[in-house]
Amino acid sequence: MSASDTLVFFHGALGDGVLLWPLLRALQPLTLVGPSSAGQLAALEIDGLATVDDRSPGWTRLFADARAPAAATDSAVPRELLAARRIVSFVSDGADAWARNVAALHPNCQCWFASPTPPNGVTVHVTEFRSRQLARAGLQLPLHDVTTVRASSQRRIRDERGCTRPGGVVLAPGSGSREKCWPPAAYERLAGRLIDRGVTVRILMGHVETERLDSALRRGWEERFDVRYPPTPIELADEIRFAHLYVGNDSGPTQLAAQLGVATVALFGPTDPRVWSPVGDDVTVIAPPAPRPMDWLAYENVERIVNEHVDRVTRG
Repeated sequence: MSASDTLVFFHGALGDGVLLWPLLRALQPLTLVGPSSAGQLAALEIDGLATVDDRSPGWTRLFADARAPAAATDSAVPRELLAARRIVSFVSDGADAWARNVAALHPNCQCWFASPTPPNGVTVHVTEFRSRQLARAGLQLPLHDVTTVRASSQRRIRDERGCTRPGGVVLAPGSGSREKCWPPAAYERLAGRLIDRGVTVRILMGHVETERLDSALRRGWEERFDVRYPPTPIELADEIRFAHLYVGNDSGPTQLAAQLGVATVALFGPTDPRVWSPVGDDVTVIAPPAPRPMDWLAYENVERIVNEHVDRVTRG
């Protein structure tokens, strides 16, 4: 099949989308229909993946609950939709207006529908949860691990994009939810201790952290540390991909670091790592026995584990 033979529809936050990558690798070649920035990043990391922006009118009209859907001859109907032989949708339950419109426009196309997120109380990892839904509907997909794709992908990206290899430790103190964040003071202390050991440290901040963090504290960090503000997912990936170690909360950048094959230490509290742990070949999850606020996590425990990773890299 060519890239246009398989369409995957997904719309979600960075971390949710990155956790879809193992399934996308199993479906390649394909076209991903979703947010443009996330799609461009996925296309960079996954061979055989094309992407289209789901915000164009031709795609958004699929959600319209109209009595008479557009005809397949309508010029506004995306050509990728009409050329598809199979569709995997994480934006429809198969019984809504979206599914009816797709069936009317392309009645001969095979379609599979899956919920992107496990319901409350389900403790299956989200990647496995999505895969099982598709398997029950008749679409069996062998999930690809990160190790098999990282080396060639990183070499290609380094050659094409001219990315250097800064190494060191990346700290990402943010998350979409304040409740999932280890205290900024703990990250500040960890950064200082690593620098005292002679370790190169970079702190990555997104727009949420920029708005949430006290301005005086942020200025102090900028004076003391190498603080970076990558504006796009691709630039975020470039900051992470050649680090020796990444440390962060349950967040999109943490999911991304793991999928890039970077050694990742993920700090969990109120969310369940059985569902949301990063997927990668070198991931250490620090989590309580049951979900609880982040104040459960002792600084000394994190520093010890981070130092063990740094020592391993130094010995290597």
